[in-house]
Amino acid sequence: INGHPIKGRFDYYHPDEQIIIDLKTSQDASPEAVKKYVFNYGLHIQQFVYSEIHKAITGQYPADFVFVMVEKTPPFGVAVFRLKPEAVSFAKKDVFNAIEIYQECIHSGVWPGYPDEVQTVDLPAWVYRQQQEAA
Repeated sequence: INGHPIKGRFDYYHPDEQIIIDLKTSQDASPEAVKKYVFNYGLHIQQFVYSEIHKAITGQYPADFVFVMVEKTPPFGVAVFRLKPEAVSFAKKDVFNAIEIYQECIHSGVWPGYPDEVQTVDLPAWVYRQQQEAA
């Protein structure tokens, strides 16, 4: 992508139909929960990158890409989702930005991370609230 090698591994690929299937587990496979899951775990980014990998290998984008969501608790509900093209396109900027940062780090040898100085932290506010409520 953008001249940088990328690798990934499809959970399942149907070569005749050129369909990528990705399996995920979640607490809740309802559409509203999956929307949050997609954003929190970057599934739109994953689909964009995997689609680019597919194109690099085959010369074309996959015909379809679906996520199979399996709930982690009984009765282990299963739902299948397809992202809107707009959601996948939304990821392009993030992917290109990440590649640019990565390339800058490779060239400069400087990798962003945590501050070098000692940091001061506190307990979360809810701990103090719980203590006040208990008193």
